[in-house]
Amino acid sequence: MVARVLSGVVVWTMVSGFTAVEAAASSTHHTADRLRIEDCESCHQFPQTRSHVTGVRPTFEIPAAYPLAPNGELTCLTCHEVTAGAANGSLNIRGGLQGEAFCRSCHASREEEGSRLAHAVRMGAAHRARPLESPNRLSRSPAASLDCQACHDGVIGEGGHWPTQGEIARSGRDLGHPVGIDYPNAQIRSATLTALPLLNPAVGLENGTVGCTSCHDALSRVPKQLVIDNRGSALCLACHRL
Repeated sequence: MVARVLSGVVVWTMVSGFTAVEAAASSTHHTADRLRIEDCESCHQFPQTRSHVTGVRPTFEIPAAYPLAPNGELTCLTCHEVTAGAANGSLNIRGGLQGEAFCRSCHASREEEGSRLAHAVRMGAAHRARPLESPNRLSRSPAASLDCQACHDGVIGEGGHWPTQGEIARSGRDLGHPVGIDYPNAQIRSATLTALPLLNPAVGLENGTVGCTSCHDALSRVPKQLVIDNRGSALCLACHRL
Protein backbone atom coordinates (compact mmCIF):
# COMPACT_ATOMS: atom_id res chain seq x y z
CA MET A 1 0.00 0.00 0.00
CA VAL A 2 1.36 3.41 -0.94
CA ALA A 3 0.93 6.07 1.70
CA ARG A 4 -0.82 9.15 0.41
CA VAL A 5 0.13 12.53 1.76
CA LEU A 6 -2.41 15.28 2.06
CA SER A 7 -2.18 18.77 3.47
CA GLY A 8 -2.47 19.19 7.22
CA VAL A 9 -4.77 22.11 6.52
CA VAL A 10 -7.18 20.04 4.48
CA VAL A 11 -10.73 21.24 4.95
CA TRP A 12 -12.13 24.73 4.96
CA THR A 13 -15.19 24.48 2.74
CA MET A 14 -15.70 21.65 0.30
CA VAL A 15 -18.32 21.23 -2.38
CA SER A 16 -17.95 17.53 -3.14
CA GLY A 17 -19.47 14.73 -1.11
CA PHE A 18 -20.86 16.80 1.75
CA THR A 19 -24.54 16.05 1.28
CA ALA A 20 -24.07 12.32 1.75
CA VAL A 21 -21.72 12.84 4.66
CA GLU A 22 -23.98 15.21 6.54
CA ALA A 23 -27.05 13.07 5.94
CA ALA A 24 -25.30 9.95 7.19
CA ALA A 25 -23.66 11.53 10.22
CA SER A 26 -25.52 10.72 13.42
CA SER A 27 -22.97 12.56 15.58
CA THR A 28 -19.72 14.48 15.30
CA HIS A 29 -17.95 11.13 15.67
CA HIS A 30 -19.07 9.72 12.32
CA THR A 31 -16.75 7.27 10.61
CA ALA A 32 -13.93 8.71 8.57
CA ASP A 33 -14.65 6.73 5.41
CA ARG A 34 -17.86 8.57 4.51
CA LEU A 35 -15.84 11.20 2.68
CA ARG A 36 -13.22 9.73 0.38
CA ILE A 37 -9.75 11.15 -0.13
CA GLU A 38 -10.71 11.59 -3.78
CA ASP A 39 -13.52 13.92 -2.72
CA CYS A 40 -11.03 16.18 -0.95
CA GLU A 41 -8.72 16.15 -3.95
CA SER A 42 -11.53 17.20 -6.29
CA CYS A 43 -11.28 20.73 -4.86
CA HIS A 44 -8.00 20.89 -2.96
CA GLN A 45 -4.59 20.39 -4.55
CA PHE A 46 -2.25 19.08 -1.89
CA PRO A 47 1.55 19.32 -2.06
CA GLN A 48 3.56 16.21 -1.28
CA THR A 49 5.40 17.95 1.54
CA ARG A 50 4.29 20.10 4.49
CA SER A 51 1.55 17.60 5.05
CA HIS A 52 0.27 14.97 7.43
CA VAL A 53 0.22 11.47 6.02
CA THR A 54 -3.10 9.74 5.27
CA GLY A 55 -3.97 6.30 3.96
CA VAL A 56 -1.78 4.52 6.52
CA ARG A 57 -2.51 2.59 9.70
CA PRO A 58 -1.13 4.12 12.91
CA THR A 59 1.32 1.99 14.87
CA PHE A 60 0.07 3.38 18.19
CA GLU A 61 -3.32 4.08 19.72
CA ILE A 62 -5.13 7.17 18.46
CA PRO A 63 -7.47 9.06 20.85
CA ALA A 64 -11.13 8.21 20.32
CA ALA A 65 -11.84 11.82 19.37
CA TYR A 66 -10.03 11.21 16.09
CA PRO A 67 -11.84 8.38 14.25
CA LEU A 68 -10.10 6.06 11.84
CA ALA A 69 -11.67 4.49 8.77
CA PRO A 70 -13.16 0.98 9.27
CA ASN A 71 -9.94 -0.47 7.84
CA GLY A 72 -7.94 1.33 10.53
CA GLU A 73 -6.38 3.95 8.26
CA LEU A 74 -5.96 7.68 8.81
CA THR A 75 -8.08 9.84 6.51
CA CYS A 76 -8.85 13.54 6.20
CA LEU A 77 -11.81 13.06 8.54
CA THR A 78 -9.60 11.64 11.26
CA CYS A 79 -8.59 15.20 12.07
CA HIS A 80 -11.11 17.35 10.18
CA GLU A 81 -14.83 17.52 10.99
CA VAL A 82 -16.88 18.46 7.94
CA THR A 83 -19.89 19.40 10.07
CA ALA A 84 -17.89 21.39 12.62
CA GLY A 85 -19.13 24.78 13.77
CA ALA A 86 -17.26 28.01 14.24
CA ALA A 87 -15.98 26.91 17.66
CA ASN A 88 -13.58 24.50 15.97
CA GLY A 89 -11.91 27.24 13.97
CA SER A 90 -11.71 27.90 10.26
CA LEU A 91 -9.83 24.65 9.58
CA ASN A 92 -12.61 22.50 11.08
CA ILE A 93 -10.16 20.66 13.32
CA ARG A 94 -11.80 18.17 15.68
CA GLY A 95 -11.75 19.40 19.26
CA GLY A 96 -10.82 22.95 18.33
CA LEU A 97 -7.09 22.61 19.11
CA GLN A 98 -4.48 24.18 16.85
CA GLY A 99 -0.73 24.06 16.37
CA GLU A 100 1.48 22.19 18.82
CA ALA A 101 -1.38 21.42 21.21
CA PHE A 102 -3.19 19.58 18.42
CA CYS A 103 -0.10 17.61 17.39
CA ARG A 104 0.48 16.52 20.97
CA SER A 105 -3.02 15.02 21.13
CA CYS A 106 -1.52 11.98 19.41
CA HIS A 107 2.23 12.49 19.36
CA ALA A 108 3.18 13.72 22.83
CA SER A 109 4.24 10.29 24.07
CA ARG A 110 6.03 9.39 20.82
CA GLU A 111 8.48 12.22 20.30
CA GLU A 112 12.11 11.89 21.27
CA GLU A 113 14.48 14.73 22.04
CA GLY A 114 16.27 15.81 18.88
CA SER A 115 14.15 13.64 16.58
CA ARG A 116 12.48 14.85 13.38
CA LEU A 117 9.08 14.22 14.98
CA ALA A 118 9.94 16.26 18.07
CA HIS A 119 10.94 19.20 15.89
CA ALA A 120 7.79 18.96 13.79
CA VAL A 121 5.52 18.68 16.84
CA ARG A 122 7.05 21.70 18.53
CA MET A 123 6.51 23.75 15.39
CA GLY A 124 2.97 22.50 14.91
CA ALA A 125 4.18 21.70 11.41
CA ALA A 126 1.07 20.12 9.91
CA HIS A 127 -1.45 22.29 11.77
CA ARG A 128 -0.10 25.72 12.60
CA ALA A 129 -1.49 27.65 15.55
CA ARG A 130 -1.74 30.81 13.44
CA PRO A 131 -4.21 30.65 10.53
CA LEU A 132 -2.83 30.19 7.03
CA GLU A 133 -4.04 32.34 4.19
CA SER A 134 -4.59 29.38 1.87
CA PRO A 135 -5.63 25.79 2.56
CA ASN A 136 -3.25 24.71 -0.21
CA ARG A 137 -0.34 26.70 1.26
CA LEU A 138 0.25 28.55 -1.97
CA SER A 139 0.81 31.57 0.25
CA ARG A 140 2.26 30.61 3.60
CA SER A 141 2.01 32.68 6.74
CA PRO A 142 5.02 34.94 7.49
CA ALA A 143 4.48 34.02 11.14
CA ALA A 144 6.15 30.69 10.34
CA SER A 145 9.56 32.36 10.04
CA LEU A 146 9.06 34.13 13.35
CA ASP A 147 8.47 30.76 14.97
CA CYS A 148 11.69 29.41 13.44
CA GLN A 149 13.76 32.40 14.52
CA ALA A 150 12.64 32.01 18.10
CA CYS A 151 15.27 29.25 18.26
CA HIS A 152 17.33 29.53 15.07
CA ASP A 153 18.87 32.90 15.81
CA GLY A 154 22.52 31.83 15.61
CA VAL A 155 22.70 31.61 19.41
CA ILE A 156 20.20 29.01 20.61
CA GLY A 157 20.24 27.11 17.32
CA GLU A 158 22.23 27.43 14.12
CA GLY A 159 21.13 30.20 11.83
CA GLY A 160 21.83 28.22 8.68
CA HIS A 161 23.70 25.33 7.13
CA TRP A 162 25.84 25.77 4.05
CA PRO A 163 27.61 22.60 2.80
CA THR A 164 30.51 23.14 0.42
CA GLN A 165 30.97 19.94 -1.59
CA GLY A 166 29.91 20.68 -5.15
CA GLU A 167 27.45 23.31 -4.02
CA ILE A 168 27.18 27.05 -3.71
CA ALA A 169 29.15 27.70 -0.55
CA ARG A 170 28.94 30.20 2.25
CA SER A 171 30.70 30.18 5.58
CA GLY A 172 29.78 31.11 9.11
CA ARG A 173 27.51 29.75 11.80
CA ASP A 174 24.77 32.35 11.50
CA LEU A 175 24.89 33.43 7.83
CA GLY A 176 21.57 31.93 6.84
CA HIS A 177 19.57 32.98 3.81
CA PRO A 178 17.89 36.37 4.34
CA VAL A 179 14.15 36.26 4.91
CA GLY A 180 11.41 38.81 4.41
CA ILE A 181 12.44 39.63 0.83
CA ASP A 182 9.55 40.52 -1.48
CA TYR A 183 10.26 37.93 -4.17
CA PRO A 184 7.98 39.24 -6.98
CA ASN A 185 9.51 42.72 -6.72
CA ALA A 186 13.04 41.35 -6.46
CA GLN A 187 12.49 39.14 -9.50
CA ILE A 188 11.35 42.09 -11.60
CA ARG A 189 14.58 43.91 -10.77
CA SER A 190 16.89 40.92 -11.28
CA ALA A 191 17.24 38.74 -14.36
CA THR A 192 19.03 36.11 -12.26
CA LEU A 193 15.90 35.16 -10.31
CA THR A 194 13.42 32.60 -11.61
CA ALA A 195 10.08 34.05 -12.70
CA LEU A 196 7.37 33.40 -10.14
CA PRO A 197 5.21 31.16 -12.40
CA LEU A 198 8.26 28.97 -13.08
CA LEU A 199 9.27 28.42 -9.46
CA ASN A 200 9.40 24.82 -8.27
CA PRO A 201 6.06 24.35 -6.44
CA ALA A 202 7.96 22.93 -3.46
CA VAL A 203 9.50 26.37 -2.92
CA GLY A 204 6.72 28.46 -1.41
CA LEU A 205 6.53 32.08 -0.38
CA GLU A 206 5.27 33.52 2.89
CA ASN A 207 2.71 36.10 1.82
CA GLY A 208 4.88 36.85 -1.20
CA THR A 209 8.15 36.97 0.70
CA VAL A 210 11.06 34.55 1.06
CA GLY A 211 10.90 32.87 4.46
CA CYS A 212 12.24 29.90 6.37
CA THR A 213 9.49 27.66 4.99
CA SER A 214 10.47 28.55 1.43
CA CYS A 215 13.42 26.17 1.79
CA HIS A 216 12.65 24.13 4.92
CA ASP A 217 9.85 21.75 5.87
CA ALA A 218 9.67 20.37 9.39
CA LEU A 219 8.05 17.20 8.03
CA SER A 220 10.62 16.66 5.27
CA ARG A 221 12.79 13.55 5.20
CA VAL A 222 15.36 15.29 3.01
CA PRO A 223 18.66 16.10 4.83
CA LYS A 224 18.44 19.34 6.81
CA GLN A 225 14.67 19.16 6.32
CA LEU A 226 14.86 20.94 2.97
CA VAL A 227 11.86 21.06 0.65
CA ILE A 228 13.98 19.42 -2.08
CA ASP A 229 17.43 17.82 -2.06
CA ASN A 230 20.16 20.43 -2.53
CA ARG A 231 22.68 18.16 -4.21
CA GLY A 232 24.27 20.09 -7.02
CA SER A 233 22.73 23.22 -5.50
CA ALA A 234 19.34 22.15 -6.89
CA LEU A 235 17.44 24.06 -4.22
CA CYS A 236 19.53 27.21 -4.58
CA LEU A 237 19.18 27.10 -8.36
CA ALA A 238 15.41 26.77 -8.10
CA CYS A 239 15.38 30.53 -7.51
CA HIS A 240 18.87 31.73 -8.47
CA ARG A 241 19.75 31.36 -12.15
CA LEU A 242 23.50 31.85 -12.22
